[in-house]
Amino acid sequence: MQPLRIEAKFARPLNFADFDKKSMRKGFTQVGRDVSKIAKKLVRKKGVSAAGAYPGKQTGIFQKAISYKVSRSGFSVAVKPYGKGKQVSAELKRRGFYPAFVVCAQHGALL
Repeated sequence: MQPLRIEAKFARPLNFADFDKKSMRKGFTQVGRDVSKIAKKLVRKKGVSAAGAYPGKQTGIFQKAISYKVSRSGFSVAVKPYGKGKQVSAELKRRGFYPAFVVCAQHGALL
């Protein structure tokens, strides 16, 4: 699965000063919210996942952890599992980072 990449071409070259940071940040916030909502829908299927499929839901901690964060500059957004909230962050610390276990296939493997 490849990351989502969006590009825009303009008629004339634009400078950094041509962008309104407030409106760009607002737009990226909305995009991050929409993409994280789609990501949460993709991992909500209960049960064990098949090879090459999206992860299945057992406890819902991974689904709750998926969130977005707009960069400080306001020109990019990242959607990934962040440990927000006391229950989610405590569970992620206890269990570790889930995708690493999917690759290594066990909790005792050296990462």
